[in-house]
Amino acid sequence: MNSCVDLIHSDDLLDATLSLRLMREAGYSISADDVLRKFTNNNGDFNLRHSKDLRGLLSLQDMSHLNMREASLYKAKEFSRKHLKFAIKYLEPNLARYVMKSLDHPYHVSLMQYKARHHLSYLKNLPTRHTAIETLAVAEFQIKKLQHQREMQEVKRWWMDLGLAQEIPAARDQVLKWYMWSMTILDGLSFSRYRVEATKVISMVYIVDDIFDLVATQEELSLFN
Repeated sequence: MNSCVDLIHSDDLLDATLSLRLMREAGYSISADDVLRKFTNNNGDFNLRHSKDLRGLLSLQDMSHLNMREASLYKAKEFSRKHLKFAIKYLEPNLARYVMKSLDHPYHVSLMQYKARHHLSYLKNLPTRHTAIETLAVAEFQIKKLQHQREMQEVKRWWMDLGLAQEIPAARDQVLKWYMWSMTILDGLSFSRYRVEATKVISMVYIVDDIFDLVATQEELSLFN
């Protein structure tokens, strides 16, 4: 965290915005207006010289989704999105796809496993040799992928053995959808058992909702409420 404190005062847009994001994620109260002031003019608008900094713009766009009603982050979102969309037309296809997906699926409103796949798909198509860190990232992604597949199979077996899909035809049979809720709130290998059990609870909530909406009579709903 000390390195983030140092880099947050950097004149490099990527270093400053990435450090700001990491510190906010760690629970530190850092003013975005104070950090971003050095990248703007007297009117608070971002200097055009940053419009060519692709990595800085991507980091700025991600940071803008942690807005706590700060004027600088409203402008950051508009500025970065405008120049990233303009840049797409002139980028090589692999990088253009990466930027488009980054805009469509911001870091803070996406599942981490899907964001990891997004980043690794881009790296895989680069002509340069991968670093040790990138190799470890690929290995971690594959381990998590296998873990999620095993959890899905366990939940699916439980659901089929339960037999509610046959007992209640109106009930939705959407195991993957239910499991994705658990993936969203419980990320990491150590939460495997919690994800499985949470999915079972979530499935029951959906079944009750389906019965409420599609099957129950008015009298039964009144009693239930």
